[in-house]
Amino acid sequence: MTVNFYLEKREKRKSPELLILLYIRFHGHLIKQGTGFRIHPDNWDEKTQRPVEDYVLYKKLKNFLDKWDLQTREVELDARIKGVTITVEFMKNSLPFIKKKELDFFDLWDKWIEREGRVNKWRPSTVKAFNTTRSRLEEINKIYKLELGSMNDDFLQVFLKYFEDEDYSNSYAKDKLKIIKRFLNWSFDKGYTENISFQKWNPKFPMPKPGEDNLYYLEIDEFTRLYQLKLANTLEDVRDGFCFCCLT
Repeated sequence: MTVNFYLEKREKRKSPELLILLYIRFHGHLIKQGTGFRIHPDNWDEKTQRPVEDYVLYKKLKNFLDKWDLQTREVELDARIKGVTITVEFMKNSLPFIKKKELDFFDLWDKWIEREGRVNKWRPSTVKAFNTTRSRLEEINKIYKLELGSMNDDFLQVFLKYFEDEDYSNSYAKDKLKIIKRFLNWSFDKGYTENISFQKWNPKFPMPKPGEDNLYYLEIDEFTRLYQLKLANTLEDVRDGFCFCCLT
């Protein structure tokens, strides 16, 4: 049995980052599994089949690929010790990183809200803000299929364009992206996905140019969160004055 990692063929992608694929070959069979992680070819070493050492996520990604490699070989060794015939079906059922069926993106989002909200005793305003983000994602889903494995740089570009086209403020877009990353971190920690592409997201939102007529305002959920926020006395007075101006 051989275990290798390769980048997907460039001609299949318009993005400069390519998906890392796992190839498992045995007895004339091939199992090809996407890792969920994309990387620019310049950051990939074809000889070692790992990222180059100066890559920003080198240690984390290398450990991730090493883990898949080790788990595959452990399954093979265990089967040989027990005298089990190694088949494609056996490997797919035995490898922990091959998910039988990925949960629907929005079903998992609702599970996150329900479970984490109960455990952490989220305020109604917090849940409302997260549900507002869900609504924005439902709109994006009409033009870009949302799956845990598709939350990569392609999604980020679609996300930024959507908020720009809809004329949302930069602060609003940054807030929603922060919530999305929070959800993806939870999904990764709980083992629902191995995709860590989102950890590199750090877009630079442009500041308005001098002389441009830009209008910024709070959404109702943003206002509610600010109004209910616990602050020190001095800051609380400033906040109350600001909220009074918003309401009048």
